[in-house]
Amino acid sequence: MVIREQKKEIIRKAAIEIISQLGFHGATTDKIAQQAKVAVGTIYNYFKNKEDILDYIFEVEYKKRLDFYKKIYDQDIHTVDKLYEILKMHFSEVSKQPSLIKIILYERKLYNNNNKEDKTGIHKFRGLTGFFKDIVKQGIDNGQLKECNSDIIATALFGAVEAIMEEYLIELDSGIHSNILDDAALQIKDFLLEGLRS
Repeated sequence: MVIREQKKEIIRKAAIEIISQLGFHGATTDKIAQQAKVAVGTIYNYFKNKEDILDYIFEVEYKKRLDFYKKIYDQDIHTVDKLYEILKMHFSEVSKQPSLIKIILYERKLYNNNNKEDKTGIHKFRGLTGFFKDIVKQGIDNGQLKECNSDIIATALFGAVEAIMEEYLIELDSGIHSNILDDAALQIKDFLLEGLRS
């Protein structure tokens, strides 16, 4: 089982690189296999098709954030700090792999326009908004946050996260050494969240 998971991870990482370079439609299982240094047939031992690989990429990233959210939700810290910790974790994860940001931003948007089932990892990733919403509601209920519309706040936070990642990619593609992700969580906390404290 461990070897199987290791092999899936090798293929996942290879797919991230190839899809980020060529786009989902330009990527082929041949190119992913070449990047992963495995036979093409090996890929089909782990994934049904290319869509299944893309879904797995999102599933892994979603699960990382879900596990972190569960850990943070019950911690005895201020609600603003919980949101800050989630933001920090997310920006830290994506900064480790800029190629992943391209897939999160571009491939998810493309797939949001089709009829894929909501259970896919791609659609689940949009569920990150729900993490923000739950914690904002928790903060309102326990008196740590002012009364506000948790849907609007969660959507604003998710939008800010995506806008910052987009700016990071633009700077990267322009050859600019970007450190926007380093300060992003703190800036969002100071600008958007501190005003919510009760």
